[in-house]
Amino acid sequence: MTIGQTKTVKIAAKDAYGTQKSASNPLAGQNLTFVITLLEIQSPLARSGFTVQVDYTLKLADGTVYQTTVGTDQHFSFTLGKGQVIAGFDDAVTGMNVAKQKR
Repeated sequence: MTIGQTKTVKIAAKDAYGTQKSASNPLAGQNLTFVITLLEIQSPLARSGFTVQVDYTLKLADGTVYQTTVGTDQHFSFTLGKGQVIAGFDDAVTGMNVAKQKR
């Protein structure tokens, strides 16, 4: 995938917010779908230690959009492999490259 392309990734509850539901963790126990578009990367290939910038849409198992950065001008930046995002999201972006999206 390259910058500008989109990837859809299904993430199991265990790799997302865990399986223990609670009032403080409303996404726990839910399988999630992320639609991710790679916008910017420090190197040609997304790998641990590099900062990436993405747009994403988070959908619940029933298809409801829970959260999105698309169309907000508030892109999401994080460093891969540093535990800044849920494991499944980190794994989905790792390996993306310039001008590719993961679907």
